[in-house]
Parts: sequence; C-alpha cells; structure tokens
Amino acid sequence: LGDKLTGVNKPGQPFDLDGNVNIFYQDGVLGGDHAHYDGKRYIDITGNTFVKNRSGDTILYAESVRFDENTQKATLIRGRGESTQGVEQGKLHFAGTSMVTDRAGVTHVERANITTCENPRGGYHIESKTLDVMPGDKAVARSAVLFLGALAIFYLPILVISLHRDETGSKRNPGFVPIIGYSQAEGFWIKARLGFSPSDYYYGYYRIEEYTRIGLGLGYVATLRRK
Repeated sequence: LGDKLTGVNKPGQPFDLDGNVNIFYQDGVLGGDHAHYDGKRYIDITGNTFVKNRSGDTILYAESVRFDENTQKATLIRGRGESTQGVEQGKLHFAGTSMVTDRAGVTHVERANITTCENPRGGYHIESKTLDVMPGDKAVARSAVLFLGALAIFYLPILVISLHRDETGSKRNPGFVPIIGYSQAEGFWIKARLGFSPSDYYYGYYRIEEYTRIGLGLGYVATLRRK
C-alpha cells in the first residue's frame, strides 16, 4: 500500500511507491516513506522505516530496509528495536549494525547492544557479538559483556533470556531489569538477574550484584526438572 505509484504495477516490472508505504508479509508489516521494487526480487524501503511483528509487541527501526520477496527476509541496516515480549516491566531495547528478520519472525542481530534502561549510560547494558531473538521462546546473546554505566563487570560466552511462560503461566525469566537501593551496611547497590534457559528442563538465572561498601557478588540459581 502507498499514496502514489510510479511505474508499472505488473509482474516483472519495476515501480516506486511514495507516502505511507506499508508492505504486508507472512509474519508482520514493514513500511516507510518510499519503496522501490526492482521487478525481480527486492523491495528497498527508506525514510522512517519500521518492521512490526504480527502480535505488535516488537517493532524495529533502521536507516533502510531491504525485503527479499523470495525468502521473506527483511534486512535492516543500522537497526534498533524495542519489545515488551518477555519483559516484566518497561521495554527491552536492542540495536546492532545489521538485523535480519526471517519469515518465522526470528531476528538475527550483529554486534548487538541490549538493555531495559531508558538511559543505558546511567544504568546497565549488555554488548554481544550476536543476538538471536526467537519470538515467544528465547533470546540468545553470544560473547556477551555486562556493563554498569561504562564499566565492564561480567563476561558470558552465551546468555539465554527466556521469553515464554511455563505450565503455571509465570515467566521463567525472573526479571531482566536491575534494581537499585541503599542500606547502611552495604551502601548503594545494584542487583541484576540474567536468565538462562537451554532447555525446558534446565533453567535459572545469574545473580550479579555490586555494592559500594562490600564489593561485587556473583552467583547463579538453577532449576532442574524431570522429563
């Protein structure tokens, strides 16, 4: 859909769409101000571009988007996104040098930056070599480093964040948002819990805690279930 079409709207013919462009595909919708179809395979979208999933809880933005109508993949250049899926409060913000979303809604991010803080410079963020977001299932970050402000404090070769609920309806991820507080004995502190879920039978979270008076605390809590 678009306000103005330039070219020939026939199979195998290139054309351009301008104004309120919306392209609907299997898992969602992508759009922007301008779209060019090469008449063969690719649609390039520029100007206020976005990609939304079908459920509407995840939206991606980018400088430009290339959609492959054969593979139903959308490639975003300098993309960023936000999602409420699997997050107990606030939003999960992520960005990367490039993003690819396939027909199943799985998003692969290169050189990713992840946080739930609205101001990551004053809170925390995670940088990873790659990030794969599987809707309704999990997000997997590889070669991940946790930063508190500008300070790198913790490295994980793989971080798995659960995005779905167990049989009781509760989220296995205990909360991706760090909490901040103060006590006389401990001083100011920040506590983060980073979930992992390699299978439906083994899951839990890492505990990462920083206290101004007693230092850094690391640990993990795991749950093991019978099949």
